[in-house]
Amino acid sequence: MAKNPTSKASSKKKKNAAVKKDEEKKTQTSKKAGTASSPKDNAATGQKAAAKPLTTRELLARRFAPLETRPPVKSPPPEISPDLFSAPPFFEAESKAEAKRLREVLSRRYDYETIKAAAEKAAAEKAAAEKAAAEKAAAEKAAAEKAAAERAAAERAAAEKAAAEKAAAEKAAAEKAAAEKAAAEKAAAEKAAAEKAAAEKAAAEKAAAEKAAKAAAEKAAAEKAAAEKAAAERAAAEKAAAEKAAAEKAAAERAAAEKAAAEKAAAEKAAAEKAAAEKAAAEK
Repeated sequence: MAKNPTSKASSKKKKNAAVKKDEEKKTQTSKKAGTASSPKDNAATGQKAAAKPLTTRELLARRFAPLETRPPVKSPPPEISPDLFSAPPFFEAESKAEAKRLREVLSRRYDYETIKAAAEKAAAEKAAAEKAAAEKAAAEKAAAEKAAAERAAAERAAAEKAAAEKAAAEKAAAEKAAAEKAAAEKAAAEKAAAEKAAAEKAAAEKAAAEKAAKAAAEKAAAEKAAAEKAAAERAAAEKAAAEKAAAEKAAAERAAAEKAAAEKAAAEKAAAEKAAAEKAAAEK
């Protein structure tokens, strides 16, 4: 999207107006401060006030003089005492021998021939070590292969021996199982016969016991019924006698009470008649 040239020109005009406004403010400030400043400052301020306002391009291309710097404030040097400093030892070693070794290492000098000889020696030692390692690995591999072959042969012989022992053990186990089965079947048959005889005997004994128990139970029931009947008859006779005695006693008591009441009523009646006669006689 293209930029509007009119807006660009208006922004430049605004910038120029702002710069001119800042220049005017600076000029007024310098005029106000002119009374308290030096004659040189007043002259410079007058020149600036009389100068023509600069454009933005001129301001951008102008070089300004550095500002006046204040005189540096110097402080008195610090008092430094040698007692305030302590240097650590150059070598921190546990013993003098170690310190001596470290000094020799630091002061050692190397040249190209020495480094080359050391490199050749290291290469030769490395080649010898690799050759020895290869020979050792080959010997170990051969020994391992031999041990593996011997182990395989031993394992095969052990497997054959174990298979033969297993077959013999299985045969003996089968014979033993057959013998145990025959013995178990014989024992089971004998046990079944014994259990059958015992069951039949127990059933006969149980039937006889049940028959005897039934007879005893019937006899006990008959005796119990007779005893209960005699007890009931005796209780009924006793109850009837008691009720009869109670009725006779109640009748006698009731007759005596009625007699006493009749006598009392007759006495009261005679007394009332006597009193009435005496009252009638007295009134006459």
